[in-house]
Amino acid sequence: MNKNIILMSHGKMAEETLNSAKMIVGDMLDYPVVSMASQDGIEGTIEKLNQALKKYERSTEILVIVDLLGGTPGNAALLKAHEDPRISVLTGLNLAMLLESISLPPENLADNLKEIGQNSIQIPSDNKLNEDDE
Repeated sequence: MNKNIILMSHGKMAEETLNSAKMIVGDMLDYPVVSMASQDGIEGTIEKLNQALKKYERSTEILVIVDLLGGTPGNAALLKAHEDPRISVLTGLNLAMLLESISLPPENLADNLKEIGQNSIQIPSDNKLNEDDE
């Protein structure tokens, strides 16, 4: 079951992260994507976000996952969240978050995805392949 999630990034990172997730799980994920181009600036990025938000016009909660805190996509999302109490923002977009978003309940979604994203960053101690990959 899809959640009310929008992905945002500089360039095509969000779009390609979503494509990578679809490679693994198929078309189970259908999140709108906002890809900021260098010429967009804050105004153009907000307009792209406004277009993506139309998918969730009747939703009571929307999670915008951005690539980076302090960048234009993140700042645009935070500005919209300040205007619209339905919106919350999570930074640090990564593939693990998207894959796990499929099975997580909507309650505490941002907190759960934050933990998953953080836990996906590791230095494997013995540099061995995961047993599932062998």
